[in-house]
Formats: sequence, structure tokens, C-alpha cells
Amino acid sequence: MKLSNQFFSNFHIGRNLLPFFFVLLLIGCVGNRDYPINRTTETHDLPVIEIFTMYEEPITSKETWKSLSAFFLTDPANPQYNIARTDAQFDRIRGRGNTTWSYPKQPYRLKFKGNTAFFGLPAAENWVLLAEYQDPTFLMNAVGFELGRNIFELPYTPSYQHIHLYLNGAYQGLYALTDITKPTLLARELREEWKLISIAGGL
Repeated sequence: MKLSNQFFSNFHIGRNLLPFFFVLLLIGCVGNRDYPINRTTETHDLPVIEIFTMYEEPITSKETWKSLSAFFLTDPANPQYNIARTDAQFDRIRGRGNTTWSYPKQPYRLKFKGNTAFFGLPAAENWVLLAEYQDPTFLMNAVGFELGRNIFELPYTPSYQHIHLYLNGAYQGLYALTDITKPTLLARELREEWKLISIAGGL
């Protein structure tokens, strides 16, 4: 039987595409790994957040986003707030801060595919994990946010919750989870409060 030139042409094209299909198959297998992996067995009184990056890549940059493979929130006191996302590849994380990024304990920024609510707080797409490295009391930001919310009644005061953080199975320490507000609106509110205090002779 004589094979046509078209057959050989199609054969060579198909053979050249084999590596491409193999890579797609490999990505699909890895991307569908069963989670949790290396989840903590430690018990804590405060809520625990466990973040796994895709292929467990380390977070080494403030500019480069890393995709997540899984995200878990465990709140021992309020299990209704628990979250288990094993298909979190559209959620991302990167470093944040200026001087604080150079500290041994680093802050992070989370960006979810859609608005996500934590602990019954208003849902948001962007959240921050504050390391609080220079505040051994872990109270400075908490008190500031409470003053902004309950004393000055600033509508754009961030939400705030202390959590224990694990990255790719490794314990990172006590962090503060807070949402990202619109900085221009918050700054405007602060300026207005400052003017009112000055007019009242409070300075």
C-alpha cells in the first residue's frame, strides 16, 4: 500500500505536537493534585489561615503574583466561618510593604478572584496579611482601627482580625488580616477630621 504525501505530512505535524500535549497532560495532573497537603495538625485558640502556592513556590517578590493551589481558614470558635478552597488557582498572593518587606517576618497581599468574606466581615477582593514585626503587643494597628471605626466613625476604616498563618505548611507566626480600603477616600476623611479638631482648638 502506497501512503500519500498528505499522510506523512500529517504524521510529522502530529509528532511535533506530542511534546505540547505531554506538557498539557502534566500540568493537568499536577494542577489536580489532592489537597490538603502538609496541613498543620497544631491547635490554636485564634483562627488559622493556611495558604498553598501553586507547586509550593516561595513568595519572594512584591511585584510578582503567585497563584494559589489551596486556601484554608479554620476558626475554632466559629466554625461557620471556615473556608476550604482546593481549586484556588485564580487566587493570588505576593509580598507588600516598603521597609517592612525587608524584615525577617514579611507582610503579604492576597487578591481573590471575586469578593470574599472572612469572619462575617464585609466581602472584599483584596486583603492584606500584616506581619506586625515591630509591634510585639500586636495592638497598635488594632487600637488605631478601633478608634477610626468607633470614635471618629470613619466609614473606610479597614476590618481587622488576628490569625495564625501557615505558608506551604510552614508556620509564619501571628498576623493580622485586614481588607484594603480606598486610600484616597480614607485620606480625605482623615483630613476632614483633622480640620474639625483644629477648628475646635483641640491642637
